[in-house]
Amino acid sequence: MESGQPELDQREMMPPPAREKGLAGRIGRVVGWLLLAAASPVLAAAAAPTPSAKPAAAVRGKLFLKGKTLSFPLAWLVRGPDTFDEKKTSAYLILSSRDISAAISACKDINCVIFDAVTDGAVLQPADDGHNSFWLRVKTPELPKEQQLSGRTWTATVNEPKRLAGKLQFSYDNTKDEADLEIDAVLFKEFPVRPAR
Repeated sequence: MESGQPELDQREMMPPPAREKGLAGRIGRVVGWLLLAAASPVLAAAAAPTPSAKPAAAVRGKLFLKGKTLSFPLAWLVRGPDTFDEKKTSAYLILSSRDISAAISACKDINCVIFDAVTDGAVLQPADDGHNSFWLRVKTPELPKEQQLSGRTWTATVNEPKRLAGKLQFSYDNTKDEADLEIDAVLFKEFPVRPAR
């Protein structure tokens, strides 16, 4: 029908939905707000990105010991008492083939981290002696027994309280053991050092 007047949409002619008055209306609105408030954290959690279950790969390169090529791509930096002098602080780079964050977190002292938490990995302790010295302990089912090595071929590229990065490179002709590793780890846990008397 053409009358020069625009046609009205049916929705424009409908009255707005009536709000319930009285106590029932108030209770309905309160319940609605409560449901929305309760659902908000759930909705926010669903929208938030989930943290990665594993730490980011922090180790590149190769480690060859006793005829086996070993791969420990994950790393954590743990600081605590030196194993020889408990009054000195030392850094420990914990390397593993799997996520051992929970095992490290559960430890009450540094010895637990070094000797109990690491069951398929390595502990690298760079020495703070000005000579690029290191101590390396490797424990994995791939080797018949635990291996310990030391040398002077650790080179730090970053040495900060909350981050340690560097290169471990060695090649021993007599044992055929060799390493060419780049490691970069952030501080995961710190144990107190016994005060000097």
